[in-house]
Amino acid sequence: MAGTGTGCFETNCKSGPVRHNVGVPPSGLHPQYNPGPTRHMNRRRTRFGHDRAEEIAIDGLSFLAGDGDRLGRFLALTGFGPPDLANALADPAILAAVLEHIVGDEAMLLELSANRNLPPDDIVLAWDLLVLEVARRTRQ
Repeated sequence: MAGTGTGCFETNCKSGPVRHNVGVPPSGLHPQYNPGPTRHMNRRRTRFGHDRAEEIAIDGLSFLAGDGDRLGRFLALTGFGPPDLANALADPAILAAVLEHIVGDEAMLLELSANRNLPPDDIVLAWDLLVLEVARRTRQ
């Protein structure tokens, strides 16, 4: 039978020996069905660490500061003030908030991506890394 797999016999079932299909995906789709790579497999193989994530966040902060309306909206939504931004370089939570704000607005994300010649996925990855750093520090 095409698509049913080779099968096996299992004697430990309560109803006695049962033929189980082997090789058939749990969804019942044809074994040769290939849904393609998952999203994480499509990412470029570029690896960067915390330093690169901070650089991207600082680029994001300067991008926000370049437009008074954008910066004002960021400050209003986050509750940060100008003194907080002065300490942003030392605080990954503020840098993560900058990228979260940008990632949350697709138009702004794409504009930053085009202005800084960065793939949007790298900006999202930088945000992920900074959020993980903040979580790590709060657990200590």
